[in-house]
Amino acid sequence: MGKSLDAQHSNNNDETLLSTLSTKQLSASQSPIGCYWLQKSLPSGRYIANKSSSAGYIFSNGTPDDDDFIVICPEAYALPENLLKEIASLSDTLPELNCYLISLVKNALPQGLQNSSALFQKLHEQGLWQHDLFAVVLRAAQLREFSKETTLQDVMLMGLLNTQSVWVVQQSVNESPMNAQTGLKHPVSYQQFISDYERLTRLTQFIPEKNHVREIYLRHALTQLMRDECSQQRQLSANVQHAIDYFGDKMKARNYWEKLMLKQPVIFFTLMKLRRKLQPQYQF
Repeated sequence: MGKSLDAQHSNNNDETLLSTLSTKQLSASQSPIGCYWLQKSLPSGRYIANKSSSAGYIFSNGTPDDDDFIVICPEAYALPENLLKEIASLSDTLPELNCYLISLVKNALPQGLQNSSALFQKLHEQGLWQHDLFAVVLRAAQLREFSKETTLQDVMLMGLLNTQSVWVVQQSVNESPMNAQTGLKHPVSYQQFISDYERLTRLTQFIPEKNHVREIYLRHALTQLMRDECSQQRQLSANVQHAIDYFGDKMKARNYWEKLMLKQPVIFFTLMKLRRKLQPQYQF
């Protein structure tokens, strides 16, 4: 079924397939997030963080200009004074930058200027994308669609897809009252995978690198789905098999095992279950 669908649809109408899967009825699990408007204090020049008074892009003391910065972060994370000073200094030194990513895990990402596309790939390859252990600083103009349903991953996508470069700032969670475990999410379900891919498809439809960005997501997400199936299920579910059959054809396998997973998911699942039985600690 999956491959016949793929023969009938091109890359440009993934939205049609996703619509048939009723993705609009799916709700993404997410951690509560906070929204701050950074305003410069004169004459010190440092930023003062004004928290949104309600869920969404609403502030009690006015409306940000397009060039102002907005911070989106896990709700439990309190913006430290040294971070506000660092962002103020960087924005003065590099006024062309529109996005900063604050890493709340020590040494999770290199500090400094990063290529946006390469950073998107690194976050997926290292399994960091599913964790709400980041804060994002974006120009207000890029957040006009921000609403209470927006996840931290949505905001990161807006930043990484609409910029060429991002500055990564290290802020260990040890420097804040936030516990690292509050940011961890449960394994991604099939429904979450479809919902996330629908959002990614919508957000990337007008960028030249859309196929590359979607492949990065699919490579990680399909592998994660298969890994979760091997850990929790006795046999490969029809939903996950269909996802791999259909979306796997949009990817180029990087090695033999990945090719086996994409072309023969049932055989791959059986082999991985057997290997886990013989080697309980094994993780592919």
